[in-house]
Parts: sequence; structure tokens; C-alpha cells
Amino acid sequence: MLRSIGTLLWRQLPHAVLSPAPAAAAAQRRRQLHFTPVCCAPPPAAAAPAKPAPIPPVKRITRDDVDIQFARSSGAGGQNVNKVNTKVDMRLRLDAAAWLDEEIREAVRRAERKRINKEGELVIQSQRTRSQADNVEDALEKLQEILDAAWKAVQPIEEDPEKRKAIQKQLERGNERRIQAKKMHGDKKKERRSKIDW
Repeated sequence: MLRSIGTLLWRQLPHAVLSPAPAAAAAQRRRQLHFTPVCCAPPPAAAAPAKPAPIPPVKRITRDDVDIQFARSSGAGGQNVNKVNTKVDMRLRLDAAAWLDEEIREAVRRAERKRINKEGELVIQSQRTRSQADNVEDALEKLQEILDAAWKAVQPIEEDPEKRKAIQKQLERGNERRIQAKKMHGDKKKERRSKIDW
């Protein structure tokens, strides 16, 4: 009789999913929530910008690197004046000077525009002495100084953090002084207007 009633009730009630025991359910939840942590390596630090390579110094200039012409010297100089070709006219064709770095050539073009003719030649003259050989050496020395100065001008500048901070402070002070001067000027204008209105 009891078995028949139990069977009847089982058929009438909706089928339910039997939940596991509390301990088993907790273990199942732990398994579902458990995961293996993935260790992510920190992103690589940004590489510092590569410093530009320094340009090698200019070699010692010789007579083989230039074209030399001689002319009669002018001005005071005694018996040799207008008689002996001691004046030196030295020319360096920049486009053909492959032994010079292009940046150095550009620096020379910018700094010595008045000494460069239409053919792109850097013209150096010397009539300092009465000796042809001495004037050649003098012209070579002048040319060397020009090229060395151009080389120094194109060298990469080492950025000093302390110097950068000092420059920034100077800019800030200058900006503050400018604002203060502008304010004082505005106050003076207001004062003049108030006097006129009075």
C-alpha cells in the first residue's frame, strides 16, 4: 500500500534534478573557480633614441686638395709690388670634395656664402707677405680654420639634463617677467583713463 502511494506521488510530481551534497557542491564550485594565474612579463622599456654618430674631423688640407692661382700683389710692399706674382687665389670646389662630409659642406655654404662663387667654389685669397710660399701656407691655414669651424658646428650636441632644467627655469622666469610687465602696462593705461574721465 505505501509503495503504491509513493509510486503515485513520484509520477505526479515534476522530475527534479537532485543537487549534490553540500560538501560535494562546494568542491565543485572550487574546481570551477580555480584557474592557473598567468604571469605577464612587464612591457619592455622604451629604448633610448640612438645618439647620432660623431662626424670624423677634417683632415689636414694640402695643396693637392685645392686649385691655386697667383697674381700680382697690390698695396704697399716695396719693389716686389706689381712685379712678382705673390698674391694667392685658392679655390676649393665643394661639390667635388668627396673627402668632406656632406653636412660639413652644407655648413660651409651657409657660413661662407660671400666667399663662394657661381661655380660653387670656396675662394680664399692671401697677400699677407711678399713670399709666394708663405701666402700659400696662409691661405691653407685660413681654409683649414673654415672647415674645422664647420666640423664643430655639425657635431651632435650632448644633451645635459641639468642644462635643460636651467634653460627651462630661465624661460619660466622670462615668461613671469613678461606677464608682470604686461600687467603693469595695463595698470598704467587704466590709471590714465581714470584721470581723463575725472
